[in-house]
Formats: sequence, structure tokens, C-alpha cells
Amino acid sequence: AGRIYLAAAGALAFLTVGSGVYQVNSIAFDYAPVYLYTAENMGTLHQASGFFLPVGCEVEEMHYHRPVPEEGLKYDEYTRSGTTMAMRLENSTEATRYLEVPVTGYYGYQVTAEDGGGDKPYIVPHRGAHGDLRIAVPAFYTGSILVSYKGDPLFRAAEWISLLSLGVILDLRLLEEEEGEEEEMSAQKIWELKLWKEKPVCLFTALFFLYMVFCAVMAVRPCQEHLFEGSFSFGAESGPGVTTVYGGICLRPGVYRVELEYSTDTDVAGVCSVSDGTVFAGGLLTNGEHMYVGLDRTGYELWLYEGTEDLQITVNYVGRGSITTGNLRIVETRKLWTMLLAAGAALGAGVYLLLIYRCYNRRFPVSREKKQVFFFVTAICLASSIPYLCGYNITGADLTYHLQRIEGVKDGLLAGQFPVRLEPRWVFDHGYANAIFYCNTFLYFPALLLGFPVVTSYNLYCLALNAATAWISYYCFSRIFRDRSIGILCSALYTLSIFRIYKLLVTSAVGEGTAMTFLPLVLYGMYKIYEEEDGYRRGWVPVTLGMCGLIQSHVLTCEITAGGMILFCLFHLRKTFRRNTFLALVKAAVSTALVCLWFLVPFLDYYLTQDVHIKHVSGRTIQDRGLYPAHLAFHFWKTGSSTPGMGNGMQYSHPVGIG
Repeated sequence: AGRIYLAAAGALAFLTVGSGVYQVNSIAFDYAPVYLYTAENMGTLHQASGFFLPVGCEVEEMHYHRPVPEEGLKYDEYTRSGTTMAMRLENSTEATRYLEVPVTGYYGYQVTAEDGGGDKPYIVPHRGAHGDLRIAVPAFYTGSILVSYKGDPLFRAAEWISLLSLGVILDLRLLEEEEGEEEEMSAQKIWELKLWKEKPVCLFTALFFLYMVFCAVMAVRPCQEHLFEGSFSFGAESGPGVTTVYGGICLRPGVYRVELEYSTDTDVAGVCSVSDGTVFAGGLLTNGEHMYVGLDRTGYELWLYEGTEDLQITVNYVGRGSITTGNLRIVETRKLWTMLLAAGAALGAGVYLLLIYRCYNRRFPVSREKKQVFFFVTAICLASSIPYLCGYNITGADLTYHLQRIEGVKDGLLAGQFPVRLEPRWVFDHGYANAIFYCNTFLYFPALLLGFPVVTSYNLYCLALNAATAWISYYCFSRIFRDRSIGILCSALYTLSIFRIYKLLVTSAVGEGTAMTFLPLVLYGMYKIYEEEDGYRRGWVPVTLGMCGLIQSHVLTCEITAGGMILFCLFHLRKTFRRNTFLALVKAAVSTALVCLWFLVPFLDYYLTQDVHIKHVSGRTIQDRGLYPAHLAFHFWKTGSSTPGMGNGMQYSHPVGIG
């Protein structure tokens, strides 16, 4: 009977893993590719939903504009970087005048008067048109002001508390291996290898050093700047179509910023882009940029991987309104070489690890079992990552939203925010509090990949996410079952689960996909607390790390997990209220709150004190997206496009079963 049960379980596991591999490959070959490189074309500048905008701010009514002063108030010397603006004001009247600045009127902005005597300008609580921030300028005031987003001092206090709490939890003594486990590769053993005497290591180090020096030298060399003069007009008589306004441009490989001066009387009357039929496929990456009334020039980037002598700047006129283009400026950036530096550093680190392993295995032979673990878990990572090994993204319902989030973190960091609270370029450069309501901790990794197109950064993040999921699930399940083979099997079942694949690839729900990486840690911690004799001593640590990962990736998944934990605790009521078990649970809850305080304080502050659209949106009932029992029985799915519960039954259904 035991063998029969074991064979049945093995067959079911094989079907489940096989269905996951099949689904990944099916999606990779059947779903349409998406090529998005320019932030504007992702919707960053006109974010669609506006859930986190204050009530009174409507996305469809917002647009690009400069500060709007009342009569008698003048401004000049206006500059802007992200959410920070500087200008000089002059109020020539004997009454207070008001200035509306083009940022969303969130709580947390401050005005600093750098000169001028008497009363100083200040922010008033009543917002201007379309929710813009409104500044009162006292009578006869003349001076310079700086408007910037600072948040609240309480936010900074919460950040320091979180940082100190995380340092305590990650204390090395809390993460020591269990007593009696085999000794792993240690720094002392690696030092004993004397790698500096190994010829392959020395040779690679020399080559790696030369490569990094070459990239660094190229990165600091003077950047080219190309200026072109000319003018071209589009009107109703022109008719819609693509027109080349500048051609025959010679550029060397690099990443460039394209600034085409223009004026238009109609938003989105045309799209300025770049074309070149002489470079290889994939050698020129850009989406261009729409043209708006409130702007006077474009500002998008292009990635050119092959030198050209026939680059063309084009305008796709839609046939309404008028456009007049002016001078063109193409500026080389250093992003190509920073990208190559980052890629070289990553590749170098991988080669060094292989060299270290080779030398270590020769001196201190690694067991066959550990080699098998590394091989199979790595294979799981690769099998789940096939769709990300392309030069594009897979079509997904939430793809552009998460690409926007990555761009928002990057723009916030470049504007001087840390941590990023407001995405400065969202909603026509007015700024958007997405990061306050939807934590973006894990998106700092792709955002910091400066130089890479956002599609590449996104794919690298998903590769890292799959690797983290496979290894974390292996770590947790191998310790729960005290068997490495079962740990590998559970890692495959979890990483290649149909629902996880559906979330990451079909809907591109990166927040939920990231949260699923941390669920095994919560399960492992609860197992230690409830089932191991002295597990309460350190079982609260994986629970804390897991719950912190959930909160900082997807709050709704955290709420669902917390609800499941409460039910589990109630079901095991007697064990729950054992002194040591209860204290471990309290430790986990308090530690989680302290580590996540830097996010929770601004989140709760804005949600409770600001009247934002999300508070007035009615939620869907569970029946709207419920499954049929038949969904749970399927293993091999077609790559359907129909959301369950939307009236289509099983026809073309998304792969949403358990696998």
C-alpha cells in the first residue's frame, strides 16, 4: 500500500511539474511580444486609473503646464527637477496673491524662502485647478523660493526605527545554522585556498580588470552633442502620416537623448520617433514620444547598438491640429557604458564563483547530494524563466503598470528622493503617490540598473524573482521535511505552479508574484514554532522575514496570509497559548510591524488623512473571479485569454488551476 501511495504521489507530482513546464513554454510561444522602452509610451505621464490621486484631481482633466500666477504676481528663473521646483517671485500688489504650481497637492510639500524680507510664502490647504498645489505669496513679497516634497518628520523617524529593527533581526547569531548540520563553505576555508596563486584566477582577474577599466574610461570620456537647425510645419492640409524632419544623421553606438523643439495647439497631435533601416534588427530601440501643448520639446532616449550614417527623426502626424518643429539636439549619455559595466560586474562575479567552487571542490570535495541540489534547483530556475530570456516582454494585463513603477522609482531616485514616496513624472509631471500606497522596496533592484532599457531591467528582475523563489522554497521545505530530495520536489511544485505562472506571465502581477516568494518562509516559521521542540527560539525570525516581504510587495497577499494564520492559530488553540509559542508569535508580529514601519506610517497617514479616489472605489465580490470545480482538475492548459467568472464558462479560460 505504501508503494502504491508513493507511486501515485510521484505520478501526480510529475504531472504537476510537467504542466508547469508546458504552460511556461506555451505562454512563451503563443503570447504576443511587447517592446516598450520609452516611459511616456507606458502611460507614465498620464497614469490611467488615478486611484491614489486626491478627490478633485481627475486624470483626464490634467495636462502639462507651467506655474499659474494670479494677476499682479510674476515669476521667473523657473527650474524643476522631479518634485523640486525653484523660482523667483514678485508680488507687486498690496494683497496676498496665489500661485498654482504643477504638482499634485499631496500633504508633505514645503516652501522655503531663500531671500526676501517680511512674511514668507506658504502652502494653503485649498488646492488649485485640477488639484494643483497652491502657494500664498504675501503682499509686496519679492524673493526666491524652493518648493520640494519632504514628507513628514514622522516618516524619517519610522525609517530609522525600521532600519535598526532589521539590523537586530538579521544579527548573525539569529541566522546560525542548526546544531548538528554539516559545516558549509566558510570564509576561512576559502582563504585557505590561496586563490591568488591559482593561474586561472590570476588570468581572469587581469582580463576582468582591463575590461572594467576600459568601460570606466569610455564612460567618462566627453559625450557627443549634435545640433541641427531647421523647421517643419504640419496642418490639416498635410494629411496624416509619417514625415522625416531630419535625416542622414551620423551617430556612433551609444544611448542618446533626443530633444526636438516644437509647438502644437493640440495634445497628442503627433509622435516624434526615430527610424533607421541600416542597423541590424534590435540595433535601435525606442518608442518615441507624443507631443503636447504644455511642452516645448521632446525628451526621450534611444539605444543604438551599431554605428549609423542614416538615422532619421520622424513625426507621425495624426491629421488634427497643427505642429511646428524647430531645432534638434541629440545628446549622448553615459548609459551604454554603465550598462556594460554592470553586465561585466555581474558576469565577473559569476565566473569568480565558478573558479572558487572549482578550487574549493578540489581541496574540500563537495558531496554528491549537494551538487544534485544545486543542479536541480538551478534547472527549476531556468525552466520557470524561459519567457524572460528574450529581448522583449510577454503581453500581460498589468505589465505597463509595473514598468511604470520601475520607471517611477528610477525617476524618484534621480530627483533626490530616498526612499521614493512620489513618482515625479507620473500624471503629466505632477507626481503620484503610488509608492506610498503600494510599496516598491523590491523594485529598487531593476530601477538601479541604469543604462538598461526598462524591458531588460524587468526581465532581469523576474529572473532574480524565480531564482529567489526556487531557492527559498527549497530551503524551507527541505527543513520542514528534513529531506533534500523532498525539498527539491517541493521547490519544483511551488516555483512551477500554474497559479504562480499565471500571475507572473499572463497578468504580469509582479506584486503578487513577488509576494509568493516569501510565503514558504511564513510556513516554515510557523512549522518551527508549533512543531519543533525548541523552534520558538528562532522560528519567529522566518515568520518576520516572510511577513515583511509580503507587506513590502503586496499588502493584499499579506492580509490573506494573516487571515490564514489566525485561523490556524485558532484551530490549534491549546498550542497557541503555550507561553513560548505565544511569545514567539508576539515577537513575529511586533518585529514585522517595526521593520515595516517606514512604509506603514506614511501609508496609514495618507490613507486615513487624505481623501483619495481609492477610498471611494467599490471592490469586486469573490464570485466575480471565482473558479469552477473543473478548473482545479486540469493540468495542461491552453493559453486562454478569458478571465473566469466573466460569463464565458471554461471557454478560453486563463490557466488558473492548481496544476
